[in-house]
Amino acid sequence: MGILDGKRLLITGVLTDASLAFAVAKLAQEEGAEIVLTGAGRGMRLTERTARKLPEEAEVLEFDVTSAEQAAAVRSHLAAKWGQVDGALHAIGFAPEVCLGEDFMAAQWADVSVAVEISAYSLKTVAEVVAPLMTGGGSIVGLDFDARFAWPAYNWMGVAKAALARRRRHPGQPRCCRADPDLGRQEHSGFRSLRGRLGHPGTAGLGCQRRRARGKGLRGAHVRLVPGDDRRDDPRRRRLPRHRSLRATRGGTD
Repeated sequence: MGILDGKRLLITGVLTDASLAFAVAKLAQEEGAEIVLTGAGRGMRLTERTARKLPEEAEVLEFDVTSAEQAAAVRSHLAAKWGQVDGALHAIGFAPEVCLGEDFMAAQWADVSVAVEISAYSLKTVAEVVAPLMTGGGSIVGLDFDARFAWPAYNWMGVAKAALARRRRHPGQPRCCRADPDLGRQEHSGFRSLRGRLGHPGTAGLGCQRRRARGKGLRGAHVRLVPGDDRRDDPRRRRLPRHRSLRATRGGTD
């Protein structure tokens, strides 16, 4: 008997079995949840293939967060399938190539707006899909980014994902949680060079390491969940186990 017995969850962002969202989906199933995954575009086949690696193969729905028609179709499908949704994971991120790398000035607004819409604004899109179905309450969990530092290579993607760090709950809305650091793990040459400069070549995900202030070295990343708030002194905060290494994935997911 698991802590998620009887719960129904929508999980976005599963691309490969190295995706953070895949680990969430696997654990959710092991704890008794029924899940549905989403994929989009060229990554749809990868998501469908990865879904077969879960303890129980999960249904995969096409969900391009820039398409109002697909958002409505996902909501209708979940309503017909379950009637009620208990939670959702927003693990979506994408930025055009010009928004990544070392040249911060190269990206134009047309490029940056794509990164912001897909990586941050889409949290609202996911909420629009599931909130009407959360008749018994529910939670939406998003992945933000540790924006205390400027990360080489991550560039405008860090700006886009950091926007989720200040998402607050308003009365009458489903509870929104935050989780950081986001791994935003698009395999990019800048990430490989960054790992070398940080002196930790064994770590494949940029988000798995971060500098302490005043040059005190590196520490392993952890995930922090803050229900509905991000106050440092929130007594409800709990820390999850630290991870020594997290592999990178390709494509526009977290």
